This record gives sequence, C-alpha cells and structure tokens, in this order.
Amino acid sequence: MLLSDKIIHWLFPRLLCHRLLLDARHVSTAALVASRKRATAASAAAAAAEPHFLVGYLVESCGFSKSKAAEVSKPILGRIKSAENPAAVISFLRGQGFTKDRIRRFVSGEPSVLCSSVSEALEPKIRALKDAGFSGSDIPTLFSTKPQAFRVSDLGAKVRFWAALFNSKEKLLKALLKHPYILHSSLDEKMKPNVSLLSECVGSEHRVAKIISKRPQLLSAKTDSLREVVRRVERLGISRGSGLFDKALYLLYENSIEAFDAKFELLKSFGWSESEFLSAIQKNPNFLGSSKKKIQFIMEFLLKEAGCEPSYAATHPNILTFSLEGRMKPRHRFLTKLALDGLSGERDDIYNVTNMTEKCFLKRYVLRHGEKALELYRSFLAACTREKPS
Repeated sequence: MLLSDKIIHWLFPRLLCHRLLLDARHVSTAALVASRKRATAASAAAAAAEPHFLVGYLVESCGFSKSKAAEVSKPILGRIKSAENPAAVISFLRGQGFTKDRIRRFVSGEPSVLCSSVSEALEPKIRALKDAGFSGSDIPTLFSTKPQAFRVSDLGAKVRFWAALFNSKEKLLKALLKHPYILHSSLDEKMKPNVSLLSECVGSEHRVAKIISKRPQLLSAKTDSLREVVRRVERLGISRGSGLFDKALYLLYENSIEAFDAKFELLKSFGWSESEFLSAIQKNPNFLGSSKKKIQFIMEFLLKEAGCEPSYAATHPNILTFSLEGRMKPRHRFLTKLALDGLSGERDDIYNVTNMTEKCFLKRYVLRHGEKALELYRSFLAACTREKPS
C-alpha cells in the first residue's frame, strides 16, 4: 500500500467524525434558535391576549365595550403607566356635569384627554367657557359633540373674543357646534383682521355680530379673500350701507367667481339680460344660494309648464329659492286641475301661490273644496316628490 493511501485510510474516518460533530452542533444551534423564537412568539401572543390595564379601566369606569375601549386606548398606551391620571380626568369631568355617555363621546373623539393634566389643561378651558357664560350643560355638550375643542391651546382667548362678538352664549355655542373649524383659525391672523374689515364695511358692531352669527365661517376666511368679496358686492351696485350688503356678502363668499358666472350664463340662456340679472341681485340676492341645477329645473318649469316669461323670474328672483317638488309643482298642478273642473275661482300668481305657507295654501285653495280636493292635492304632492331628481 502506498504511503498516500495509508494517510487517506487513516484520515477519512477522523474527518467523517469531525463533520458529523459539526452537523450535530449546527442542528443543536438551529433547534435552540427555533425554540427561542417559539418562546418569544408565545410570550408576545400571551402579552397580546392580555389586555392593557387601561382597557379594563375604561370598561369599568365609563361603560365602554371591551373592543371600543381597546380602540380608544391604542393611540395613548405608551403614555399611560397607571390608571391614576385617567381616573383624575374622569373624576373631574363627572364633577363638571358630564354623564357617562358624554364622557365616552369626549374620550372616544379625543383619547389624549386621559393623559392631560386636570389643573393645567382641563380646568383652564372649563373656566374660560364658564366665564363666557357657558352653563354646566353647555360645556359637556361642546366637548362631547366637538372633542377637538380640547386641542385648542388658546381656547380661553378665543372664547373671550367670540363672547364679546356674538353677545349671546346661545349663538356662540350654536356657531361652535355647527362650524367647529373656527376653533382652529388664528385669532390674530384671521379673526381679528376679518372683524376689523367687516366693521369698516358696515360700521355697526351689531351688524358685524349679525353677519358673523349667520356666517361664522367668515371668521376663518383669508382676509384678502374676504376683501375681494366686498369689492365684488360693490361692483354689483350694492353699497355698504344697503340692507342687502350683509346678505350679498356671504352669498358671494359662498359663490366663487366661476360659480357666479356659471349661474349668470345659465340665466342668460333662459332669456335674462345682464341688466335683469343685476337687478334681480339688487332686489333679492338669495337666489344665488340655489344650485345651478335647481335654478335650471325651476326656470324650465316656469317657462314650459307654468307659461311664464323669462322676465317674470327676474322680477321675482326669490322664486328660484323655493322647493320645486315640495311646493311649486304640486300647487300649480292642483290649481290647474281645479280650473279644468271649473272650481278654481280667483287665483294668485305662481309666486304668491308658492310663497304661501302650507297652512295658508290649504285654507285658501284646498279645504274649502272638501275631502276629495285634499286627497287630490296629496296625490299631486306624492307624485311630484317622486319626480325629484337624485
């Protein structure tokens, strides 16, 4: 046997044993890693299965369902180490007249309130609202309906400003509930300059308050944009001293130049002249608040079915604000049917007929003809309601 063969013969079993030993060690290490991963996963699963203490606290103290409590807790879990602060917050809210339901709604909309300081965050805001005349029931209403109010850092300063402006706690609360975005508008960059501009336009503080109470969104407008709206109103021939200025101001604020021009072009297509359009605005700009589609449907009805001239709507522009399916069509069709049956008698024009309250219309035109007439009118109402475009 050659020497090389002897060496191989001697070395091979030793190399084989070494390889088997390495493989065994690798398997052992892999098994250990896998075991550790399984243990970590099991531990994580156990932790996930075990709800955070805040979930149980919210279920017990506020009446949340377990799933809702978990949802509310999720964004603030890392900030709460014990139930001490949430308990202090909820206790304080109860002391301010918040019911369980209102606490749930407040906390659901603004979970961060549970992390806040009662003395540094909650108390100052509540005090500012009370100083503005808000009652014990108003405050829970505001925070439970519009929880984002809690996030307003300068709420006290804004409430004092608004209270002086609205001069009515009821109007202020209504504005905050209906237009909560004014809470986040800058006091110095938007609100104060806008009020100053309106005061310059109308002079009277009472008129400014009236404008703002009807259109609180003017508070949050860009001042340059609001100034441009004032110019647009004046270009229509409505002076700042006119009683229509206030109305035209917020109607044009809600109508962009493009929307305004589109309504003008639509009415021109029905036969209005530019002077008739301007005259209609100066008479009563309310029709600018109607959508283009609504104006189109009413004009089509007036010209095609009611037999009116285009100028009739121009001289009675408020007719473009009435409900077509709820008033105009059913009343006109009912009176037309009475006329065909020889029962109509003296009849008002379509504007006055449509402008009447339902009670007045029934008394003047329907009830005097008996139960069958009432049934007929109701059938027209139902039929016209079904015609309402979606």
